[in-house]
Amino acid sequence: MSPKLRRFSAAAGILVLLAVFAVQLLLSSRRNSVTWDEGHHLFSGYMTWKQHHPEQALVEAQQAVALAPNLVNPQAALGDAMAALHRTPEARACYERALHLAETVEPQLQTAWIHDLQAKLAAL
Repeated sequence: MSPKLRRFSAAAGILVLLAVFAVQLLLSSRRNSVTWDEGHHLFSGYMTWKQHHPEQALVEAQQAVALAPNLVNPQAALGDAMAALHRTPEARACYERALHLAETVEPQLQTAWIHDLQAKLAAL
C-alpha cells in the first residue's frame, strides 16, 4: 500500500470514528431528554448570558433543567447563571450535580465536561 493511500485510509478511519462518536453522543442526549426544547433554552440562555443578562440566562437554564434534568449541559448552564449572579452555593450545587451526571451517565462521552466542571468548582 502506498504512503498516500495509507494516510487517506487513516483519515477516513478517523472520520468514521468521529461520526460514530457523534451519533453515540446524540443518542445519549436524546435518551435523557424529554423533548428537544432544552436545546432552545440552552442556546437562548447562553446568548443572554453572553450579552450580560444573567437573570434571563437563569430563567432559560431553569427551563432547560426542567425539561432535561439528567443532562449535563443544562445543569452546567444553570451553574454558570448562578455564578454570574454571585449565588455561589447554588452554583456549586449545580456544578456538583452536573459533575455527578458527567461521571455516571456514559462517562466515556463526558470527559471534556468532567475537566471543565472540576475547574469551575475550583474557581468558586
